[in-house]
Amino acid sequence: MSEIILGSPSQVQTVKRANALWAILQADPRFAFQGRTVSVAFDQDNASELAISLSRLQGYASCHFVDRQNAQNFSDAYKAAGLNPQIWEQFWGRDSALMQSHSFLQDFRAPRGLKLLPVTPVTSDETISRICEMSLGAGVLPAPGSVMRGQGLRTHFAYVEASDGQIVAAGGACMAYHADSPKADVSVVRVFGTKSVRT
Repeated sequence: MSEIILGSPSQVQTVKRANALWAILQADPRFAFQGRTVSVAFDQDNASELAISLSRLQGYASCHFVDRQNAQNFSDAYKAAGLNPQIWEQFWGRDSALMQSHSFLQDFRAPRGLKLLPVTPVTSDETISRICEMSLGAGVLPAPGSVMRGQGLRTHFAYVEASDGQIVAAGGACMAYHADSPKADVSVVRVFGTKSVRT
């Protein structure tokens, strides 16, 4: 299996720089990694300065778990540094979300003509490439193939294949935080994309 990183030339370079940077920073609980870029793991002292530095090193960075009330301060700091800020709101489920997901999956049956399949350490390069292409077609930068396969990070990815062999959806979860981080037990879920299909 070879490493697969797809995207525009600048996106591929960002992911490669981030993976090299993660090799240096992975022992530091202030940072998180989901395979695409290194992030500041949570709002902390100098968090905006850390995110600005990561942006300059990688080409992009984020800070997780910033209170809504403090988001504008981050945005202002990024603008002052000459960067283009974006604020993403996320909702975090805990035990109740896990229980409801587990309950849903117990009885879940894929619609006729669709198969839900796991990405495993031996998933072919061709399948990983097709997942990446579907994701890019949906406007989402996919994680590298090694991350989807669970190599180096604790992850679980899956994809949906239609009866004609098209990959029509993909996503996964990643334990992105250091064991000593206050967010160590948080899994980050990502949908790589979906596309319409008639079954």
